[in-house]
Amino acid sequence: MIPHVQGLHEEFKDKGLLVFAPHVQSADRETLEMFLLKRGATYPVAVRSNTSDYPGKGIPRGAIIGVNGKIIWEGHPGSSQCDDIIKEELKKVDLYGERTILKSHKAIAKNIFKGKLGDAYKAIAKAAEKGTPDAGLQAVGTRLESKAKAMLARAEKMVEAGDYFGGDAKYASVEKMFKGSEFATTAKDARKAIKGKDDYKNVKTAFQIWSQIKAKASSKKKDAISMSAMLVNNPKYADTYYGKQAEKVQRLLGSVK
Repeated sequence: MIPHVQGLHEEFKDKGLLVFAPHVQSADRETLEMFLLKRGATYPVAVRSNTSDYPGKGIPRGAIIGVNGKIIWEGHPGSSQCDDIIKEELKKVDLYGERTILKSHKAIAKNIFKGKLGDAYKAIAKAAEKGTPDAGLQAVGTRLESKAKAMLARAEKMVEAGDYFGGDAKYASVEKMFKGSEFATTAKDARKAIKGKDDYKNVKTAFQIWSQIKAKASSKKKDAISMSAMLVNNPKYADTYYGKQAEKVQRLLGSVK
């Protein structure tokens, strides 16, 4: 069931779908992290949720909250009906207010629909230079700016935590989504700064090993634990973000069923 939900998350996460999973059993946070690692899940999970907060009974069970903020469906998350309802509801999503300006600013709205957020943001900035844009356009510009800044802030926190390559990937997303804008320039500079860090080479090697560990975690547990030792037992890598993640694998992976 998790691979199917993960697939929905990956396909629609940038189109308005937020996948959120309540964990209703008794596992501690680290054990749950290893469980999710083995199954390749990257969507947010709440630890020790109260089952009374969610509709229906049984596991697995899912619910869809529509754009109106109300539950519009509940049942087995692997059903085709669930997928169909998600796709239909996403047609109503107005992430940045692009639907509200479709008639008045068609070109800008179309750029947003195509994922060219940088082009849309630059066009709004030009409109502002010529005079005060209408309220709808201003609102879209504010939302785009908030999105870019939130992504940059998230990337910065990841790098600060030592997850250089997770942060780099997030910065790369900003570069792509906001191509040609000031936010893309900021992301590009940040990516250069990552490569200039004193410990970059060691962290890069640790990341490469960690990537292999993650790939093996779901099907080759012994190999994943063995590779974890390559990081944990080497002082060059042990204190890196990826070395600490490997330590979790080595310590907990064997206890996850």
